[in-house]
Amino acid sequence: MRKTHAWVTALMVPSYLATTVCAFAQKFHDPSSQELQMTSDPKAPGAAAVCLDREDETDFSNKYVSQYARIKILTEAGKSWAHFEISYDAAVMQPPVVEGRTIHPDGTISVMPKPGPFPSLDDRAAATLQVASFDLPDVTVGSVVEYRWILHIEPRVLPYPSELRTMPSMVGKPSLSELPPHYWSIYPLILPRWEIQEPIYTHHARFRFDPLSEDAKIRNEVFKSGPRWTSEIDGERCDFILHADRLPSGLQVQDSIEGEYTMEVHDIPALEDLPDALPAAIRAFYVQFYASPYPAPENYWNKEIKRWSKDLANETSPTKTLQDAVISIVGGLSDPEEKARRIYATVQSLNNHDFTPDAKPYIRRTWFQFPLKTPDEVWSDKGGSSNEIARLFLALCKAARLDAYGIGVADRARRVFDPNYLSLEQLDATLVDIHINGKDLYLDPGEKLCPFGQIAWNHALAGGISQASQETIHTPAGSLKDAVTARVTELTVDGTGGASGSLHVLMSGPQALYWRQFAMRRGEPAAQREFAELLQSLLPDGIKIESIQFKGLETSEGYLEATGKLSGPLGVVTEKRITIPAFLFSAKSQMQFANENRNSPMDFHFAEQVINDVKLHLPPGYTIDKAPQSTQLAWPGNAALAVTTTTTPGVLEVKHVFARAVVVLDPKDYSELRDYSLKVAANDKQQIVLVPQTASGN
Repeated sequence: MRKTHAWVTALMVPSYLATTVCAFAQKFHDPSSQELQMTSDPKAPGAAAVCLDREDETDFSNKYVSQYARIKILTEAGKSWAHFEISYDAAVMQPPVVEGRTIHPDGTISVMPKPGPFPSLDDRAAATLQVASFDLPDVTVGSVVEYRWILHIEPRVLPYPSELRTMPSMVGKPSLSELPPHYWSIYPLILPRWEIQEPIYTHHARFRFDPLSEDAKIRNEVFKSGPRWTSEIDGERCDFILHADRLPSGLQVQDSIEGEYTMEVHDIPALEDLPDALPAAIRAFYVQFYASPYPAPENYWNKEIKRWSKDLANETSPTKTLQDAVISIVGGLSDPEEKARRIYATVQSLNNHDFTPDAKPYIRRTWFQFPLKTPDEVWSDKGGSSNEIARLFLALCKAARLDAYGIGVADRARRVFDPNYLSLEQLDATLVDIHINGKDLYLDPGEKLCPFGQIAWNHALAGGISQASQETIHTPAGSLKDAVTARVTELTVDGTGGASGSLHVLMSGPQALYWRQFAMRRGEPAAQREFAELLQSLLPDGIKIESIQFKGLETSEGYLEATGKLSGPLGVVTEKRITIPAFLFSAKSQMQFANENRNSPMDFHFAEQVINDVKLHLPPGYTIDKAPQSTQLAWPGNAALAVTTTTTPGVLEVKHVFARAVVVLDPKDYSELRDYSLKVAANDKQQIVLVPQTASGN
């Protein structure tokens, strides 16, 4: 699959761009003879491709964003790096100007044809994400591919987002005299993110950010005062440019007296594709510039939590409409938890726009988006986004006089909450905490089909803020009892080692939620196919699964059930002995620990119990010569395995129960996990041996 390069994915620039674009400031670079002749890279052994050079510039003085790369293709797989994509919003951006070429090993050059035509929109107020794809021509192993794209920025001063609702239109270009007393700049919303580390080795990269602009001149001419930077983010004026980063030791952003930020890097290793890893965007080296109302953490979080909490309280204050709605929902109920359950079931039944088949992928908010719909509007429309539905739930709980508090968290599937990153842009999801009988009940009402009393795995152990705390918080981990996968298999084995039978799977918690939401977005037939492929990847070679059927896809109550048929060669016959894998779903499912050490955390997403109960009906005339012993293997406080074996005439039943409580593992504990997992893997390699009864002496 061809990659989308992070450094060539255009920012969703929230501005009106000029229709003309300035010429490229830099020229292409002819490769050296050494670069043309190289067939491998000693600094990146086995690499499919390496980045020879990169440039990333954001220049507000000259009003452009530009990115450039030269990549050496070393293998057939590396040819995927000749494809790149640029995402842009056609409602507020003109298509990028792109140049590219391929330099062949013999020095000849193929120039990329002028791209286009690009999609365009007549309605410039529409918010439509476009992706422009490009393929450099005639790429072969040994080629050097080179490309650059550029976007030109038109500076504007704009009204605060809170005033957008009252303005007749933002489609045109209002003059300064038409702007309201408060205004803000687009520039803080296109601050760059430098991707220092990529999936391929980088020999050299240069990053530059010039934040100086004509903003101050425009402001002084019109309003005669004000700082250079002014913007409204999350309801508050932001005057500071800061940056959050993750960088190799000894490397730091350089800033000049003139206010320009630069960084030059050499020999950055490729970002490893590690199993059970945190999101790549978190593990990689990066620098993220952003605007903030405060310059330091000690001032930011306390004041921002108070302001955010007050704003959320106002936005979810019960109205007459919601008070009437609550009466119809809870009636004369007095038990707080039962009230919460009724309200939760009601909002879960609404149309969640984020879980429809045509739902757009996650896109960070931009300046032109209107504020979230009010709870009254969501109730009236019978639907909204996940966060809008969560806020409706909070407002209804307040109307029912429940002790409820809003929570904002970072989505753990996308990012790790960083208290040194002074921005509420980290907060992706709204949860609700209800205090009942001295206990906290955490709920995830915006997560479609999430059971009452649980939160989605990516919102558990997640950092964020709460109306009930003056400091940053972390949500609790999920419970083992709420995350169970049980596979019950019954197979009949014949004298040739063939087997056939049935499979019944029960799932709760994150696994059940995943498949229910998958079916909502892509349909039940697609879920059946994907689920069958997952099981097939766990089963021994030769065994096939078919006829998958689900029960309970459309409800969050109870277990999600799946049934199917199994058949195929299971055992190997040698000298009248039939050898069968002792653990049907474990022989291929163990984590691989080829590396003795690991420098980054492991994220297993959630704690879980996996139960495999396999009942084998023996072939006529055969008996058991060897079976797995009942076993218990424990990693205290983290994981445990229990195996039990029972026999009755003609039947062998093996139960394999594995429970894992650890969710996020510190690298210092990796060796313990590796040692334990190798013991589990060794246990799971056991085999069952069946022999004719006469051979056993019976």
